[in-house]
Amino acid sequence: MTPQIEQIQPDVYFKLLSESAFSNVTIFKIREKRLDTEVSQALRGLKPRNGKSGATIEVLMPSLRVDRPNAPGPEAILEMRILTREQPAINLGANGTGLTSETLAVAIIQTLHQDADAGDGVSWYPDSRPYEPLPLEPDKPFISHQVKMLTTFPLNALPKMPTPSISDDGNGNVTITDSSGLLDSNGNPAAIYYTTDGSFPGPGALASAGFGGTAVLYDGPFQVASGTQIRWAAYLQPSLYTGSDRGNSIVTCNPPVLTAGPGSGGPLTAIAWTYGGPAPAYWEIYFGASANGPWQVVNVQIPPSSAWATNIPGKWWMVQGMGANDNPITPMSNSAFH
Repeated sequence: MTPQIEQIQPDVYFKLLSESAFSNVTIFKIREKRLDTEVSQALRGLKPRNGKSGATIEVLMPSLRVDRPNAPGPEAILEMRILTREQPAINLGANGTGLTSETLAVAIIQTLHQDADAGDGVSWYPDSRPYEPLPLEPDKPFISHQVKMLTTFPLNALPKMPTPSISDDGNGNVTITDSSGLLDSNGNPAAIYYTTDGSFPGPGALASAGFGGTAVLYDGPFQVASGTQIRWAAYLQPSLYTGSDRGNSIVTCNPPVLTAGPGSGGPLTAIAWTYGGPAPAYWEIYFGASANGPWQVVNVQIPPSSAWATNIPGKWWMVQGMGANDNPITPMSNSAFH
């Protein structure tokens, strides 16, 4: 069981307030840095409890640690720290509590050990060094000890959205599908985010969010060049689900299909091709002495052109689309002889 961590401090605080062993001790619940004068007043006899003063207990906020973070359902250790203090000159006098700081520390350990009432059902046990004296503070004649109680529980992961599926048609047209059927608290399906540059996809990484991300909200199929890396994830907000694991895929388009035929009136050969993916910045046309090359660029064509007439017969031919940065953005076509 995972306890309600925010309830643990008040549970321990009221548990100690309810015990007769501490009925004359002023007890504080420290959520933030408490005014030093407030604790000092209780220690100096200015804020008695049941007419007694000179000793205090401070219940601090618990802290959480995980000693084996990579274990499945890692075991979390919740650490509860409680400070005991006394001003001996007041505490051991006629109106003092008569309970030393060390006596209070031991009594707290005895009270909380294996107790399941203080802390939403968790069972406490003392640390290997259950209490330690704290250094004296300048100009403050207070004796202080720190008590450390522990409890363990499995730190279960929040449920994750299933990763949407992805598909492409071989021409760079990409479809991402969330088939989970899950809805957020407003009845809306999951939102899908994707990137095409390998960066993180998510609502916090939207380009419009202003944090330097490049994510795009998926609203239907989109087309990318061959070799593009797609990362995507689904988020359901607001809900108890965390974002899905990121999908990661490289889109590969079908290569251009080369066709060639004899020209009219002589050896003229017409080179033509078809391609279903995004148009490149330009096409490079290659010829070679054999089906295995070596290949030599002999012409460049700018889309929408997809043909070239040449008077170079008896060669093998191929085409490839190039990007604006002179990088290949399509696979090489098949080779044809004419």
